[in-house]
Order: sequence, then C-alpha cells, then structure tokens
Amino acid sequence: MILVEMRQFLADHPDAKIALDQLKFAVPWFDTFNTVAVRKAMGDQVRAIRSGKVAPAEAVAVAQRAPTSCCAPTSSKPRSRRLVDPVGPRDGSGVVIQW
Repeated sequence: MILVEMRQFLADHPDAKIALDQLKFAVPWFDTFNTVAVRKAMGDQVRAIRSGKVAPAEAVAVAQRAPTSCCAPTSSKPRSRRLVDPVGPRDGSGVVIQW
C-alpha cells in the first residue's frame, strides 16, 4: 500500500523525485557543532597553503584555534577529532587537522 501511495505521490509531484535521483551522488559530509566556523577556518588555511602565503604546519596551528574556541562551550571534556580536507593535495597526503 505504501509503495503505491509513494508512486502516486511522485507521479503527482515529479519535482520530489529529484531528491531520490540525487542520492546516487551523495557523499559523506563533515559535520560538527558550528560546522560553518570550523569549515571556514579549514578552508581559509587550505587556500593560504595553496597560495603559498603560509607553511602547512603554521596553517594547521592557525586552523586548530577556531574549532577549539568555537566548540569549547559544547563540552567541558577535551575532544580529539581528525579531519582530512578533501580538497587537499591529490598526492594522497591531504591536510590533516586535529583538535
């Protein structure tokens, strides 16, 4: 019964099928408390490395400060996370940030 109703719904609302069709392109997504601030900090430093403005070690140190400060209110216990930026070098080394 549900399958029949779903097919009828998609027939009546063809735009709703777009989301179903896009599932085959879905990939894992980085998510954390205050994702925007953390991703911005990471992205800014990756761009700085790529433009030659900073060394990777310096960029990692700078990028670590943002998640540490913006995520601190969520827990009194320190947490450790390991992130590999997907737009990092294509040689497999990536840009790793731990906090």
